[in-house]
Amino acid sequence: VAVLDPTPPEARSVERVIGDVRDIDDVRTAFAGADIVLHNVAQVPLAKDRELFWSVNAIGTANVLLAARDAKVAKVVHTSSSAIFGIPEHNPVVETTQPQ
Repeated sequence: VAVLDPTPPEARSVERVIGDVRDIDDVRTAFAGADIVLHNVAQVPLAKDRELFWSVNAIGTANVLLAARDAKVAKVVHTSSSAIFGIPEHNPVVETTQPQ
């Protein structure tokens, strides 16, 4: 979990919080005092673990949104993963890769 510090660049500091997006208490700890959250955690289907996929992507995202609401975070920015392309014919996936 990473938290963006909204202070001006010359006064900015970064706090690293190690946790699991599936643990609501970890997420709440990370979001305390945050104004903006960048959510770019994802489990891709290549792992072939449906439970892990669901717990990270669905439960984790729900935790992010609940914790952000509770911490009165002004903005949550969600970033997708290359999984939107499906299982690619080759890697790396680039902007011109055709979805499957």
